[in-house]
Amino acid sequence: MDRRNFIQSGAVITGGLTFSPIISTTETLLNKHESADVYWYRKPLRIMHTVLREIDAKAYNADLVIDYLKKGGYNALCVNAGGIVDFFQNPLPAANVNKVMGDRDILKEISSACRKAGFKVIARIDFRGSEEHVYRKFPDWYMKDKNQNPVLITWTKPHLYESCYLGNHRNEYLNEYVSYVLKNYEVDGIWHNAPGFRGICYCERCQSAYKEKTGKAVPDPVVAAESELEAYYTWKRGVADAYMNKIKQTVKSFGNDKVYTAEVFSIYGLGGEADYGIDLRNARDHFDILVSVAFLTGGGAMNYYYDLNYGSSIIKFLKSMVPDREAVVMYGGNGTAHRLVIDPKTDLKVWLWQILSAGGRFWNCYFTNVPTQTHDNRNAFNETEAYQFVKVNERLLEQHVPVSNIGIYYSGATRLSYHKKSLEEDQFGTDIRGFENVVMEKHIPNDFILDDQVTAQVLKKYRVVILPNVRCMSDAEVDLLKNYVREGGNLIATYITSLYDEKGRERKDFALSEVFGVNYAGKRENSRG
Repeated sequence: MDRRNFIQSGAVITGGLTFSPIISTTETLLNKHESADVYWYRKPLRIMHTVLREIDAKAYNADLVIDYLKKGGYNALCVNAGGIVDFFQNPLPAANVNKVMGDRDILKEISSACRKAGFKVIARIDFRGSEEHVYRKFPDWYMKDKNQNPVLITWTKPHLYESCYLGNHRNEYLNEYVSYVLKNYEVDGIWHNAPGFRGICYCERCQSAYKEKTGKAVPDPVVAAESELEAYYTWKRGVADAYMNKIKQTVKSFGNDKVYTAEVFSIYGLGGEADYGIDLRNARDHFDILVSVAFLTGGGAMNYYYDLNYGSSIIKFLKSMVPDREAVVMYGGNGTAHRLVIDPKTDLKVWLWQILSAGGRFWNCYFTNVPTQTHDNRNAFNETEAYQFVKVNERLLEQHVPVSNIGIYYSGATRLSYHKKSLEEDQFGTDIRGFENVVMEKHIPNDFILDDQVTAQVLKKYRVVILPNVRCMSDAEVDLLKNYVREGGNLIATYITSLYDEKGRERKDFALSEVFGVNYAGKRENSRG
């Protein structure tokens, strides 16, 4: 059975639906890639991610890591290069070489061993901040508050002096750092850990750049109007885009086969887009691999578990954004500060197979140190079955694209409106999760339709479009959906869908009132109790 037949048969069997209108699109996409060079990061990825603590450098054993990669069915390793603490003999001016490492060069040892054994290596960098002794050397490189005091990240030990998008630490120095690593080590790309930062920076660069762009001073959140803060965060997102684009250009200057990627967070979370400057949508513009963090176990000392279907949900979302790019779940245990945690083996298997069923790949982030030598190795080899399946069936699974004729509408404007004001104690994503549970339990595949990607052509793919309390919609979106219904499409909508415009301003009636034959009565009561 060839790949195309495999995908067609699998799609029909999965949902028990007819997908023939979609298959032709899929074939075209596959043919395009069969005739082109496909870089290694566009093929099924099976990545191990070892987060090294400083003390792990003391007895680090590259041979044992290679042995685990072989037995586990991996094809790539992500390992510390540094930024906060360097795991190589860094000669650059803001270096902070791991003292426990002594004269060793951990990055050199593992990257050379991986190259010899045929594994790809992604170098992990982290430039969210610096330790105090680095800050003292370059105090103008970092974030400042309104009083020109440095901004500290206080949940780390030691505390870090935080960097901003325009500061030298995240720009000139970071790009020099990336160039040095790619030039001197056998690595195949860069993993940019924690690329965003919260809040407002008042450093001289930020104040000058914001004044030049808008003619205004950087706002004070204590007294600024909502519109002023919204203008600042819009500017901040633009600055973040330029910042990441520069890093990608640096990486790609060493060849298009070099990968640049970073994590993005929950499709239901509210903080990222309005505050960080970096959001899920940035991923499609900047990152060669679409990666989202989705830990089965929650953070903090008290264990709790997320919905078992979230891993596949985030893959469906990422694949809906860019269908032919590899979408990967970075999963692991973040249950304690030292990642000493065990996830139930059966739950983990369900998690991994659901991710794979949606066209996703794996990025295992369970381990500090060598997986079989870490203080807690109960998670060792729990992932092997799923990884080996992908390895054996790599040719069939290559260039997975989603096939579905049910689309759940995802509204960025609605998400932002929840960030500004939560109506009736509601949470963004609750309605989406409800519909996801319904279609999943009925074994009906679904895509996501992103509001900033929706067109008449996109809507034609779907027999049914679901609007889960999409309260904020522009007139253009409304017109597209009206035409979709006129041409035979089906809509399902809930609660106050279309009652607000894209700016969050309330309309007198639902914009889709004529489609559904309902009107807003002008009164809404919280029946939560």
